[in-house]
Amino acid sequence: QTLELTGEATLNVVPDELSFLIVIDHTADTMSKAYHHVEQQLDKVLTLLADFDLPATHIQAMDFSMTTLYDHQNKGIIKGYTAQRTVSVNLDDILSYGEMIQALSNSGSYRFEQLKLSSSNYPALEQQALTAAYQNAAEKAQAILKASNHSLVGLVNLVELSDTNQRPFLVRSASSASRASAFSEGSISVTKKIIARFQFN
Repeated sequence: QTLELTGEATLNVVPDELSFLIVIDHTADTMSKAYHHVEQQLDKVLTLLADFDLPATHIQAMDFSMTTLYDHQNKGIIKGYTAQRTVSVNLDDILSYGEMIQALSNSGSYRFEQLKLSSSNYPALEQQALTAAYQNAAEKAQAILKASNHSLVGLVNLVELSDTNQRPFLVRSASSASRASAFSEGSISVTKKIIARFQFN
């Protein structure tokens, strides 16, 4: 005889890692002007970030895109071009985020997007949450079987349900230093949900 139950557990932890994107864009009447301006701004950003002594792997110049802007009132007429570059930044010291954003905002007009908080101990937290989810299901099984005068033999099968983790804390994009740096460390949650099948007699 078997009994199938769900188990769920959530762990909350204060984050110690942060990542975000710096978006650099510029619109000009030619592709060349737009491209060169963005590349100059990219060099400025990378130089400024170097002052924070981050590991090279924590700063990555990423995508480049060029968008053609059309005059919608005069179809087919090109009115300009927008070039865009993004820089990915990962911080092990999240307290330096505010200072970094302020320095970047003082040096140019950039957007800060996809701010995510996480934990360096995340894999271990996942295992702890999974163990706690099993314990939750086992406790429910014990209670049900005790009430019905049965005894638990053991676990027959366990299935982890689709990922319900909330690993990153995502903050909306911001275009100014005051908005971008205004966040609380708060906490992030690690949630695991399972289906466990127990044998009983």
